[in-house]
Amino acid sequence: MTVEKNDEWGGVSEERILRELTQDGVFPIERFFLMEGMVCSWNPTEGGVLLHRIEDNQLFGACREYVRSRGSTYRSLGAVLEVAEQEKWEGWSLARIKYADLLKVTTESEANNPGNHSR
Repeated sequence: MTVEKNDEWGGVSEERILRELTQDGVFPIERFFLMEGMVCSWNPTEGGVLLHRIEDNQLFGACREYVRSRGSTYRSLGAVLEVAEQEKWEGWSLARIKYADLLKVTTESEANNPGNHSR
């Protein structure tokens, strides 16, 4: 995935953004995405989505724009889970159990509203 070249996101360096998101390289940047405008990541150990709380507003905005520039955005948790299932993300089998009720509701909703399940 290509990130649009931008030396600074709202006055925050790419290096600072990556340190914040990946916690100094502990978590792969490829697991990060936006969901409903929030910075999130996929946690294969827990089989689900983690919401990342960033208290500094400037840093949060920079992180959000950086993740958006990577092209990973979803409209809802249901959309994330749909892609996780389709692409067999690591930890998906745990997510299938953890979010079983939500997946059932999402599937029923899509059956009643065909064609309304875009990323």
